[in-house]
Amino acid sequence: MSDDNLTPPPPPPPAAPAASPYVAPPAGPSKVLSLIGMIAGIVGVVISLFGGFGFIFSIAAVVLGFLGKSKEGIPAKPFWLTALITGFVGIGISLIWLIVYIIIFATAAASVSSYNNY
Repeated sequence: MSDDNLTPPPPPPPAAPAASPYVAPPAGPSKVLSLIGMIAGIVGVVISLFGGFGFIFSIAAVVLGFLGKSKEGIPAKPFWLTALITGFVGIGISLIWLIVYIIIFATAAASVSSYNNY
């Protein structure tokens, strides 16, 4: 036997890298619409309490709340539910302020016109 037929075996393949202990959580649906709606609803209620002009924020909260409900679903429920509740409350408070302003201006206009008769 000759030593020419005995070639050394090929080197073993490199070992696989060790598994990382951190596993990224699965990406869930976005909660951006519901979160923005919740913020708009809270801002709308606060502004409505102090003068009634938070109507625009409250409308935005209701719209974003319904969009969040349909697109983001159950994982974002606390956010879109808060957006809907605060949005409707803000609209209600704004409507109450509107009625108060109409009564004040109607009373002021009636009192001014009654002074013109003298």
